Amino acid sequence: MAKKNSKRSRAPRRKSYWEIKGYRGLQQTFCKTISSDHFTEGSIQRCLQSLVAAALDPEEIIAAHARRGTKSANTLLDVHRDAPNNTYLCGTDPHFSARQIAASV
Repeated sequence: MAKKNSKRSRAPRRKSYWEIKGYRGLQQTFCKTISSDHFTEGSIQRCLQSLVAAALDPEEIIAAHARRGTKSANTLLDVHRDAPNNTYLCGTDPHFSARQIAASV
């Protein structure tokens, strides 16, 4: 007895991308678009932290990892989420953003 074709037709999944941008002051210095399949939300946040850290000096990086509220701590590597715009932000100057965007059909 032959099996019935049980595959249901599914609507194609809409592809999405991360648009990563870097700024020094108000000037855009970097832009890259990459498939969202390549990153989880956690890994995109760590990516932003790495990009910002590359421009910091060792003292600033150490202070960014210090316990919050201590005298030596800073917030230079904190990642903030702008939920209405589906964007993550990290850094002050330079700063980087990652925005998830849906591909146009």
